[in-house]
Amino acid sequence: MTRIVVLSSALLASVLLALPATAQVHPVDQHVSVSTAGLDVASDAGRTAFLARVDQAVTRACGSLHTRSTSELQANLACARQARDQAQGQAQSVIAEAESHRKVAMTK
Repeated sequence: MTRIVVLSSALLASVLLALPATAQVHPVDQHVSVSTAGLDVASDAGRTAFLARVDQAVTRACGSLHTRSTSELQANLACARQARDQAQGQAQSVIAEAESHRKVAMTK
């Protein structure tokens, strides 16, 4: 079964307020899909590959950490932290469901 996890990343207003006024950073609400296609997320290898895809999606959503200014770096780190926190729960649900399906299939 193929599952898609949707990550939503948004820069928090409190983080933006902590940035210098010269930082040209605007709140972003972006959704990134992460597919489990071709993966058995109930296995160690599949789970590792899936979590790597989630990590790549966070980077796509929040941008690279190779920025030109400290304020951009701080904004990117805050975005990545928030997106990873949100994605973690979704990813664990996908993994738990896959493990549950595997257990059911083994009992048949």
